Amino acid sequence: MLFKSSSLMWPFTLDYPFDQTDCINCQQWTNPFEGLWQFPLHEWTYPNATKSCRTFFDSSCLPINQSHTDDLLFDFLMHNFERHSSLSIGYRSPFIIQLDLSWLSKHNNLHVQALIRFI
Repeated sequence: MLFKSSSLMWPFTLDYPFDQTDCINCQQWTNPFEGLWQFPLHEWTYPNATKSCRTFFDSSCLPINQSHTDDLLFDFLMHNFERHSSLSIGYRSPFIIQLDLSWLSKHNNLHVQALIRFI
């Protein structure tokens, strides 16, 4: 499930229905799925960008006029990590990075370099 980044959520179980107003791609259900954990994916943003990215893989919110360097991707990771760990927005919610092998192997492993630098 993908959630808006205006109010970051903590992982939760589907023991009970939840408020779906901040969910972008959720389907409504009435039956609980006891014990099933949901780790919400939040929209990613880039500083001073006008739109958000759906996931870490989506680079549509990165500056178009700049080449994607490991510095740019590192800044992208740090910006979103700092948002998640801030008390004003994320309430220190867990920072979840969804990884994809094809995305990591693009641009001569530039993405891997930025991720290793971040970690």
